[in-house]
Amino acid sequence: MSLASDQIIEGLVDATLGASASAGDRQVYRTALQWLARLVRAEQCLALEMDMQQAAHAMSDHFDD
Repeated sequence: MSLASDQIIEGLVDATLGASASAGDRQVYRTALQWLARLVRAEQCLALEMDMQQAAHAMSDHFDD
């Protein structure tokens, strides 16, 4: 994770669970947020790859004419 992601996740853990939450509860929530961040990054990479394939296809169609 990046430093910014870690800080945001810690802020969300603190804001959502508060200081009275157990260490175990905090870790479970932190881990869930980290996996969510990874999923978002994977989806962004997939979307970018699909956009690049569409652009390459459109360019090849343009130059084939």
